[in-house]
Amino acid sequence: MKQVQAGNDVATQAANLLFDYLRVNGPHNQSFNHLSATPMDRLPSPALFASAIIADRLSAVEFASQNPELCRSFAVPLAIATGDSNSSVAMLAAEALEMLGAPARSLLPELIQLIESSRDGETAYWAVTLIGRLGPIAAPATVALTRTLSDSAYLPVRERAAWALARIGTAAASAAAALSSAADSGPPRLSRLATQALESVRGMAA
Repeated sequence: MKQVQAGNDVATQAANLLFDYLRVNGPHNQSFNHLSATPMDRLPSPALFASAIIADRLSAVEFASQNPELCRSFAVPLAIATGDSNSSVAMLAAEALEMLGAPARSLLPELIQLIESSRDGETAYWAVTLIGRLGPIAAPATVALTRTLSDSAYLPVRERAAWALARIGTAAASAAAALSSAADSGPPRLSRLATQALESVRGMAA
């Protein structure tokens, strides 16, 4: 029930911000020309996700949350948006990513860079999640995921790194030592996930 109320509050806040922005700037502002077009015509510019104007960012993430099948190419800006200072933008970006599925394979280098450079726990969590969704083809991310597993300051990110390595499987065999260490000495959930991942990278998973 609380999640439903939170979702309603976010939708109300987003609608009010968009209304206020349009009231001040008029309905012909270029950022909002797409609102009355067809879904393909309404694809937001990647720049909107990083706009200094909150209503622009809300417009972009709201479109992505409503049309995830059209927004796989926006996986990186959406991951960054989960760390937005505006809670409505962050929540809508996370909702979009929940429904997005695997990102475009071509985004793997950007996602690797994101987990290596981001200081935001939510952004790193989603970058790792998106990499994991790619499965074995994400093998080039093994080194970055192994470092994240061992060094991240955010426990959920470390746990997600173990999950992602399990998804990659035997192509991530070089992570075995780090996974073994996490399995032996990590907190309970991390230990369990690392144990499962260790079996996967060693080709022992059922």
